[in-house]
Amino acid sequence: MATANSLIQAEPYRPVGTRDTTDAAAACARYLLARLAVAAVLFVPLAALFVMFVAEPHARFSGWQWMLAALTLPIVTWAAWPIHRIAIRNLRRRSSSMETSASVGITAATILAFYNAFGDRRPVEARGIWQALLGSEGIYFGVAAGVTVVVLVQKFLEARAKSKLSGALRTLAAQRINDVTVVGPGGSETSISAAELKERQRFLVRAGQTIAADGLVVDGSATVDMRASTGNADPKRVDPGTHVNSGTVVIDGRLIVEAVAVSKDSESADIVRMIEYVGTQKSNAQRIAERIASVFVPFVLTVAVLTAVESLLAGSELTRAFSAALAVLVVTCPCALGLASPTAMMLATSRGAQLGVFFKSYQSVEAARAVDTVVFVEADGEPAELKVHDRHIRTVLVTAGTVEPRAEAGAHTGFDEVFVDVSPEGKEDVITRLHDRGCVVAVLGDSVSDVSALVRADLGMAIGSGADVAIAAADIILFRDDEDGVRLTLDLATATMRTVRRNIVWSLGYNVIAIPIAVAGFLNPVAAAAVMAASALFVVFNSLRLRNFGNANRSANRRLLGRLAEPWVELLTIIRWMSRRR
Repeated sequence: MATANSLIQAEPYRPVGTRDTTDAAAACARYLLARLAVAAVLFVPLAALFVMFVAEPHARFSGWQWMLAALTLPIVTWAAWPIHRIAIRNLRRRSSSMETSASVGITAATILAFYNAFGDRRPVEARGIWQALLGSEGIYFGVAAGVTVVVLVQKFLEARAKSKLSGALRTLAAQRINDVTVVGPGGSETSISAAELKERQRFLVRAGQTIAADGLVVDGSATVDMRASTGNADPKRVDPGTHVNSGTVVIDGRLIVEAVAVSKDSESADIVRMIEYVGTQKSNAQRIAERIASVFVPFVLTVAVLTAVESLLAGSELTRAFSAALAVLVVTCPCALGLASPTAMMLATSRGAQLGVFFKSYQSVEAARAVDTVVFVEADGEPAELKVHDRHIRTVLVTAGTVEPRAEAGAHTGFDEVFVDVSPEGKEDVITRLHDRGCVVAVLGDSVSDVSALVRADLGMAIGSGADVAIAAADIILFRDDEDGVRLTLDLATATMRTVRRNIVWSLGYNVIAIPIAVAGFLNPVAAAAVMAASALFVVFNSLRLRNFGNANRSANRRLLGRLAEPWVELLTIIRWMSRRR
């Protein structure tokens, strides 16, 4: 499914400082909010006038249909343009998404609204307010506008979550500001903040450190991990005269680099790039949902057409046949299945950043959920393993220390297994042995010698204050000063995947039940729009519960749901009162 990312077009990599991901995400949210605000402002009088004209027919005046049309057209054209734009792009690419279904539904409802209001249509005798609403000439104006508002609400909430995610990750990255060792004319070395580095200054980069700025190697030779710059996992050997990029990591050797382009965000440049990377990632669950959607949307469109044809062949009038087809379209757009994974993942990574846990990708959230063994490499007394025993997680200590002290430490702190006298190369062998036992392994490390183990593990976790090369190799970065980081990371991953599963089960069950009911003619477009809105909002608000993860006060969402329900309760009260008057 196309998401808020569809409105933030993917761009080729550019050096940090030339593009602000947070601003782009916030701009997308503001863009959608402006259109949602216009749609909502126009929808309120549209709904009120429509109900009034139905409940009090004598209140109608000459050209009342044009008033409803005037309120509807800006909603289904300008406000709905983000939806139509994606649908048009999909059509050009001969693909489909939930926006395709939504755009077709909005357009069909608008056409039917004009036909109903201005065409040659026989009046329908109504019994009661509900039948009067359904049989009114202006009913489909409300359907078209209502679907647009609901889809925009969904897209705005998703875009705002993405904006908050980018902001939270950038705030987290700011906690880790690298220092740079500047080399003076006489060979003197001075440590300064990376933000103070100027062009043409020469700085020293040792093994395990990040290159702070784009520059030219003037002395030394080293192997450099280029992933932060090119995405290529193969390291590159650099010598004097070689150009190097900021954010790349020196694996071995020693370099003196002359800065030629200093980034405004030179501090934590590698992490800022990862913030851009996270925003474009898709979880495995989302990929599955999109594959389903690529088949589901054409299926729904086909079912809608067949429903209209069947109704016409059965002798139904044109309006009734199109109404049945429209109900099928409306009840499935936007599909909650498309929201099931990305909304939960964005909120989880945003909440993780607030708690000092940086997930580099959505796949790292999924991987953390399956971990059953945590390896602490030279934990230096950190008792985090005690925090994960209640999750039935096996804990292992790997150390280069001697047998007796480490064995006693293992027995004292409660490690399930201790590997001692392990060389840097042997750490990877330990992970391999655990894999051979069928373990799903997470490794917590912070030094250059831990890199091979971090890469070999199913999930690599690095301490934020550790070596840059370890941070580059890890899947998750912990910026926490306490010993609770590992347990919190695994718990957040578990809660996230549980939320995703609930969303998927709900959305699949919803569609399995709703589509046959709509095809059978038991759902009119108004009821279909209400059911569709409830389904999409259920997924969104179920995911919003992750915002309170780790927070004892969990009543915020309940208060929010109550505030959102108030206007709908008032509307139902008015309709019930009008029904009694009739």
